[in-house]
Amino acid sequence: MTSLNGHIKLDESASELLVQQVPNELINGFEVEHFDLAVSVSEPELTALASELRDSREGASIELNFRQARVLRQALAVVLAELGPSEFQTRTGHAFEEGWTVHRQLDDFLASDTATAVNDSEGV
Repeated sequence: MTSLNGHIKLDESASELLVQQVPNELINGFEVEHFDLAVSVSEPELTALASELRDSREGASIELNFRQARVLRQALAVVLAELGPSEFQTRTGHAFEEGWTVHRQLDDFLASDTATAVNDSEGV
């Protein structure tokens, strides 16, 4: 992952995890009580975001703005907590440790001065 001008660029593996597997698990894999509070958007909004990001992929990578990174970080946290180490890999095809690595990278991006400044200027 690379942070660029208020955006974070995800590699192919992180992109696939965040825009394919995580939304699929949240919408089809298990029930999330108070979905909009847990994930910070509604199911239709998450579906639309994931679809938009899949459609905008440049090759194997994607770039996320502050809002997208925040929503997908929260969605990933819910999936990690719900599935745990054994089920996460089985159901997503990604190692549990990889999921936490992506989560930490999103945390670092969201806490960065650049992301915060762009978020403030965009009124997100």
